[in-house]
Amino acid sequence: MRTHDDVTGEVLKRLKNALEGRSGYRSRLPIWALFSVNPAKLRDKVVWQELTDKMDAVFVPAKHEGKLLVPLHTTYLLPVPNEDVGLAIAAWFNSLPVRCYLSAYAERARGSYFRHFAWVVACLPVPRPLMRLWEGKKRDLRLVRRMIEISERMHENPDRTDAAKLEEELAYIVAQLYELGDEDLEALKRYWEFIQVQRSP
Repeated sequence: MRTHDDVTGEVLKRLKNALEGRSGYRSRLPIWALFSVNPAKLRDKVVWQELTDKMDAVFVPAKHEGKLLVPLHTTYLLPVPNEDVGLAIAAWFNSLPVRCYLSAYAERARGSYFRHFAWVVACLPVPRPLMRLWEGKKRDLRLVRRMIEISERMHENPDRTDAAKLEEELAYIVAQLYELGDEDLEALKRYWEFIQVQRSP
């Protein structure tokens, strides 16, 4: 009876020359060895693609079904202290105000895509309630707790029927965290609609 390991072994054998040709490979290593893996990549983290049409982050736990998860090199990650912080950060990244902020100065690529480099994301001003959550403080976290709830639902099923409603609520919450008024949020919505129109079909 063939197993998953048998199939994986056959694939690795076919790729033996390519795997051994990697710059970090050494003959003492198995051909399937991973490189540039460090403790930050092995803990709870928020992950996003570098090249995409909008910021689309996801919380990734350290393990899935008991196995460590290592992000691909085409993604960036932010190590987080726990799941609540990870879900809140992912929600923050995926909110309309943050997507607008990032798209305003991220490097543009072909087809109206953006490069969400680490330095681009690092320029985001962090709302104080998020910092308090990160630091383990419990006061003034009502809005952040709701962000976590929304993030949990979107992680369970991003195509849920009420996704647009949840994203609208998330945009309003993050606007509040930045002390933006209704007119500010409406301006961001118009900007985002303008960006969408400019995209190539």
